[in-house]
Amino acid sequence: HIYVFARSEPAAGAAGTFVNRNHFANYLLLFFPILFSWFALCFRFLKQGEKRPLSIVGQGFFLAFVLTAVVMGIVLSHSRMAIATMLLAAFLLVLSFSVSAGSKKAVLLLLVLLALALLVLVYLDPGFPLFQFRVFSFAKEFEGNRLRVWQDSLGIIRDFPWMGTGLETFQFMSQKYSSVPIISRYTHAHNDWVELLVETGIVGFVLFAGSAVLFFATFITRLRQLDSALRLLGVGILVSILTFLVHSIAEFNFHIPAN
Repeated sequence: HIYVFARSEPAAGAAGTFVNRNHFANYLLLFFPILFSWFALCFRFLKQGEKRPLSIVGQGFFLAFVLTAVVMGIVLSHSRMAIATMLLAAFLLVLSFSVSAGSKKAVLLLLVLLALALLVLVYLDPGFPLFQFRVFSFAKEFEGNRLRVWQDSLGIIRDFPWMGTGLETFQFMSQKYSSVPIISRYTHAHNDWVELLVETGIVGFVLFAGSAVLFFATFITRLRQLDSALRLLGVGILVSILTFLVHSIAEFNFHIPAN
């Protein structure tokens, strides 16, 4: 129990101070790319002859420790989408930093951490059989009702295509269109993009998507203007935001205040 809230899932899995382990995993996902890029930045400073190398080395060791804890937290959360998104983030980071001088050791550390995390998941985690079952049942039922909730949402979109039903109305409108058992009433679509389309319609969705494209275009333009060392941290921030958006395909992260 966390304060007065019971865990939403009794199954084994790290949840930190969150009621839901998927939201906990998303919280850690936000830090994963930034911590890694900061770690790579330490190597860059050392290579450039930083005046206080001991402080940079200390930061490097500390960041390696925290990064290890974050990776293990994501793996032990058993959140399928979070683990898949972490691997995607790692791929983007390796792709960005592997060609960067002074970052090859950081990339090696990242790969070692991921390998150790998967090793722990497979051989040392007592909750692995449950996680394995969830992975194998993914294509068959996708947690029973989640895919059906998305399909039901199409009915709402057809009836309210342009302006949607209004912000925070999904939990009420979904009951009318729901094909899942009443005991499984969903307050969110477990897909922020579908929920955005339901609540704000095509107009709101296009405005949001357009704002996101403008943001990323501006961010990348500014990123290119940064010093090559600081650009590493900028890449980490960019990947962090991207992982948040990708993980929101199967969760409602935009509705979690902490995240």
